[in-house]
Amino acid sequence: GAGGGRPWYYCLNVVKTLKDKTARRGAIVKAMAICSRMQFVHVFKPLLELALDKFFATGSPDVLAELFDSLNSIDLSSMPQYSPAQKKVYRFCQTQE
Repeated sequence: GAGGGRPWYYCLNVVKTLKDKTARRGAIVKAMAICSRMQFVHVFKPLLELALDKFFATGSPDVLAELFDSLNSIDLSSMPQYSPAQKKVYRFCQTQE
């Protein structure tokens, strides 16, 4: 992490609202999130959205286990490894958006 401290974690969450007049506030809201030490976590958004849709449809916690297994089975060995200087530049650029 910065200054030799703890590592950074990058998180992504998706939220889905399903209008339902029988629900307490007129809708059912569910969300899922993933966190990783890899800064490109945004590439997993489509998988996270599919998993949330499936969870809405089934309500089964098995969906979470399936998502976990799917994400952890992806071979990331060909992903670039950034130097500490490159990571700083990337973080700086992200805060400027």
